[in-house]
Amino acid sequence: MENFLIDYRDPIFGLIILISTAFIIALFSYIWGIFSSSNESRKIEVFIKKFDSTNGLSQKYKEFLKSIKLENDTLGILANVFTKSGDFEKAINIYLIALENAKTKKEKEFIFTNLGSVYFKAGFLKKAEEIFLKNLEIAPRNKVSLKILSVIYEKLKMFDNELEILDALKEQDVEISKSLAFVKSQIIANDKNLSFIEKIEKIYKLESDYEMVNRIILELFIKHNEPLSNLKTFPKLNDCIDMIWYLEDAINLQDKEYKALFYAKNLINEYEESEFFEINAISAMRRGLFFDADLNFQYICDDCKSNLPSFFYRCPVCYSLKGAKILPKIVRKNSEINMPF
Repeated sequence: MENFLIDYRDPIFGLIILISTAFIIALFSYIWGIFSSSNESRKIEVFIKKFDSTNGLSQKYKEFLKSIKLENDTLGILANVFTKSGDFEKAINIYLIALENAKTKKEKEFIFTNLGSVYFKAGFLKKAEEIFLKNLEIAPRNKVSLKILSVIYEKLKMFDNELEILDALKEQDVEISKSLAFVKSQIIANDKNLSFIEKIEKIYKLESDYEMVNRIILELFIKHNEPLSNLKTFPKLNDCIDMIWYLEDAINLQDKEYKALFYAKNLINEYEESEFFEINAISAMRRGLFFDADLNFQYICDDCKSNLPSFFYRCPVCYSLKGAKILPKIVRKNSEINMPF
């Protein structure tokens, strides 16, 4: 026993123990690395089989692209060409071939990001969600995946999930205040357990400076046939003219723009000039005893300049959350009345 204690205190003995321990740890790490890599490869294979489509590239062309072993950057360019032409299934097939060839996390992150974006553009929201969540397992701070996921959850009205994504973006210093105000107002507006009054009070408590929140409140008043005289704050007319124009009772007459609109509609007799050429023109027609002029509306995204037929808070083309720029156009009056929501 005494000899053992002497050996135990020997520095060489301690060095042997240290080297042996380091060797065992390195061996287990190596074995675990091989196992993890093999397991990841199996997961990728399952993933590819799950998302592979027979409606895109034929098997002949798939095998050809695999055999010539193009770089993933080149495959990405080819897939992007198909994406821009709207041939999403071919783009998906190419990204899956690239994914099969991918070796590094950086390559997989690039492919998952683009593959998810293609599914999103094609309108397959749940598949896009699955791909982006897979991408976040590899790259938890991927901003593209997080931003598009927030839009997906918004479209699917999964607002609690969207709040989680917005928190992740906030941690990366992404400006989310406008999105946060919109999401919270939507959660309140869609809560079936709240009365109309409770919804309005909660939305007012958001204390948001964004005009879109005032429009959301106005929409709720109109949808519930509540008297608009109870509104605390009216949106600026250029943010809601497409709703106010169809009202049959004059409201908010202390605002000059509202007053000018209701004069043009022949609902009040006191004239007011408007910043809108169209309202001034219809007012002039009224004074000329022509009452068949009406307005209809187009909607423009300030970011991508897309022209769309109905109002949007988030542009369906570029997904910017700035709301639509509302453009009135003078037309001949008819009996059909359409609210923009």
